[in-house]
Amino acid sequence: GYFGLEAGYRDHGTVSFDAVSDGESDSWSAGDVSTSLESDGYYFGVRGQYPMAPRWTLFATVGVYAWKTTETFTESFGTSTDENSGSDITYGAGVEYDLGKEDKWALLSDFTQDTVDDDEDAVSTVGASAVYRF
Repeated sequence: GYFGLEAGYRDHGTVSFDAVSDGESDSWSAGDVSTSLESDGYYFGVRGQYPMAPRWTLFATVGVYAWKTTETFTESFGTSTDENSGSDITYGAGVEYDLGKEDKWALLSDFTQDTVDDDEDAVSTVGASAVYRF
């Protein structure tokens, strides 16, 4: 078929930075500062696909990503944590190659864009996968 449903879980891991603040902004005190952001969630979407050539298929997905984030701030005052959750749009595109093993195995490469956190942070991923259809 040309359309399908997808559901799954994505763990985007942790991103962090360390810096030295001069203390002149309202956001940070003077001295060493750091922050980290962890993000994960579940997605549900629709996949459209188009067979371009024997064994090759282009596809695109769009759906909803229900995310949860934990952001940790560390500065001279101590450490604070901010947890958020919500849902936003997710979308992606890629290409799939059918290995021809009884139409069960395929290789695919894709790009996905998720929006997470109340700051509307964009998380982009590029992946390669082996797929087994049952």
